[in-house]
Amino acid sequence: MDVQEFLELMKAGRRDFTGVSLKGANLKEACEEEPGLYLAVSILTKANLEGVNLEGTQMDSTYLKDANLSRANLKNVQLAYSFLQRANLTDADLSGAILHESNFDNAVLIGANMSGAEMHQAGFSGANLTGADFSRT
Repeated sequence: MDVQEFLELMKAGRRDFTGVSLKGANLKEACEEEPGLYLAVSILTKANLEGVNLEGTQMDSTYLKDANLSRANLKNVQLAYSFLQRANLTDADLSGAILHESNFDNAVLIGANMSGAEMHQAGFSGANLTGADFSRT
């Protein structure tokens, strides 16, 4: 699926994108061009979002279980109440993100930048946090 098809389906109301691959896609520009476009309450289980730019995106209550978000730009993203079990967030930038009550159990956050993130009651049971930056949290 390419970004254009993804955006058209989002505008049409689809929220289940299980297994979608948007590797390297820049969705930030698309979200800015389409006011109100957001990924909240979406199902992106096993999605390949490696290197994707989602800076500032509204993604509350999103299912990202087993997703590949390695090297993703998730600065200032709203991911509260989301499910990221077993997700790969290696070298992802989540600085300034809102992560309240999100579940990162068994996720890989090696080298992730979590500085300034708000994560009240977020769960990290069994997560690999090697080299992750939790400053100013």
